[in-house]
Amino acid sequence: MAKKRNRLVLKFGTESLLGKIGRSKRKLDQKIFNSVAEQVAILYRDQKSDVVIVSSGAIKAGKESMARIGVNHKESMLDKGEMAAVGMPHLLNRWRHAFRSFKMLTAPFWVTFANWESEPERRSICSSILCCSHQGIIPIVNENDVVSDREIEMMEKGISENDQLAWMTASLIDADSVLFLTDVGGVYEADPRVKPQARRYKEIDARAIQDLIYSLSDASQNGTGGIKAKLLAARQCFDAGMRTAIAGI
Repeated sequence: MAKKRNRLVLKFGTESLLGKIGRSKRKLDQKIFNSVAEQVAILYRDQKSDVVIVSSGAIKAGKESMARIGVNHKESMLDKGEMAAVGMPHLLNRWRHAFRSFKMLTAPFWVTFANWESEPERRSICSSILCCSHQGIIPIVNENDVVSDREIEMMEKGISENDQLAWMTASLIDADSVLFLTDVGGVYEADPRVKPQARRYKEIDARAIQDLIYSLSDASQNGTGGIKAKLLAARQCFDAGMRTAIAGI
């Protein structure tokens, strides 16, 4: 029997997809998408890994798209879900453009938590994700915010729905590993932007995660979750027996 291909879920927060120049004016950076695509192509072709991407950034993409046509998103009548709907095709185009250079296709999966409440829908999503990823078509998974009140409510509370979605997706496809990408490069004992001397953890004992969660802030500047939400989701993945890491690009 042929060896089972590894299944890897990569979760990208909005902050990890932004350029480094000018924190208050940071924008989605195509070079980052391109770099990710190159590494994923290597994983698929050389290391026999099937990769699924859970990508935040739709709201940011929506704001940038409106700015390009001279519209100030703050003056618009759009809520966050509608802004995400504006940004979804633009975010997907960035991923599509990045993978096209490596002759790989992408497939969007816009889902809601309600899909997980239906066993037939879960099976269908799982089957389609695995079919695509096994053929080198990269599933791009994101929340379909515009049709789900729960997602919007969670975003308003500063809970990162896509961190939780990464755990749910990994569990659904029986992933071997999950990697949460952050712009600060890992988990620190304190916010390194506030305390530059803060120590970065090489490894965290699962029993110590809860104390660390209570000591950290909630949301990131451009996203909705921050490191706390990543830790919560990462702990769920770890408890389910998956190799789990929080790292920088």
